[in-house]
Amino acid sequence: MDSGLRLAHNRLARSVWMLLGHVCVAIGTIGAYVPGLPTVSFYVLAAAFYARGSEKFYNWLLHHPVFGRYVRDYRAGLGMPFRSKVYTIAMMWVAVTYAVYALTRLGDPGYGQATVLLAGVIGAWFVGLHIPTQHTDREANMRWLLRILGAACAALCVIVAWLTAEPLQLLALVGAAIAAGLAARA
Repeated sequence: MDSGLRLAHNRLARSVWMLLGHVCVAIGTIGAYVPGLPTVSFYVLAAAFYARGSEKFYNWLLHHPVFGRYVRDYRAGLGMPFRSKVYTIAMMWVAVTYAVYALTRLGDPGYGQATVLLAGVIGAWFVGLHIPTQHTDREANMRWLLRILGAACAALCVIVAWLTAEPLQLLALVGAAIAAGLAARA
């Protein structure tokens, strides 16, 4: 298998590629803690930069105990595990929903919301349909998907309860409890 390493011959060029790789690793690490900001995508990009700038950092990233497998699989054309895809798309839509809500509260006339929604649709299309999916255990994947959907429904009900009048708040909180219970049993 080709290692993918194509180091630049110029020392300055290698330094620039290494710097870009470090920036991507930093953003990816922040993305591990900030919902909506991708993690592995930036690590894959960092691997591409390190392949041009530093064999040491390239090998470190490919053999990282947490993210190395995902980076290796993506660079080999194997795509993402099903669970990672579902989680990525769910977190993306959480971020999109929050951004649309925040823009609405700030009084945006609709252009910002439309732009964020369009970016969310394009992102979901790209992750869902363009990146290959690794299927392992179908039944476990479906249970995991039900957990995510149950948690998403519970979160949506809590948001509705927060935004609406009193009679709907009680109904939304009951819906949240039911959805959370279903998610826990899946």
